[in-house]
Order: sequence, then structure tokens, then C-alpha cells
Amino acid sequence: MNDPERPTIRRRLNRWFLWGGKEPAAPQCTYCVHRSGEVCNAYPGGIPFPILANQVDHRKKYPLDHGIRFAPISLEADAAQRELFKKN
Repeated sequence: MNDPERPTIRRRLNRWFLWGGKEPAAPQCTYCVHRSGEVCNAYPGGIPFPILANQVDHRKKYPLDHGIRFAPISLEADAAQRELFKKN
């Protein structure tokens, strides 16, 4: 029986490849002062997928970011963003 709530193997593989083999986490943009709703000061035309998918640390330079980098909204947000990119 096909249960629409149950993820298919294809969906699991797509998620795995899109998220770099990690479980999806809230985008680092969630914790940034430069984001307002769905708009970002660094990327007014749309935030690049590698940043949204936490594939790159936006504390570091990223193409076309106009020099605007991740800035945490609180100490807790800073800790959450650092945890995303913590080296194992």
C-alpha cells in the first residue's frame, strides 16, 4: 500500500544528496540579523541554495554576498550556527 506520509527511497536519496548526507536542519539564515522574512540583505534576489542547505558557512565570503556575512541575532543563535559547522 502506498502511504503518502511515508518517505519513498527516492525522496530519502534526494534529501540525502541535497543536504550533503546530513539530516536537514534549519537554515543558518534563520539565526541571522540580515534576514527579514524571505529576504536577505546579502541576497535580495534570493538566497543561494548552498547557504540555505547549510552546505557552506556564510561567516566566510561567498560569491555575490556584497560583503554581508552571517551575523547572529543572539548568543543562542551564534551557538546554533557554530554547531552546524562544527568539525567532527
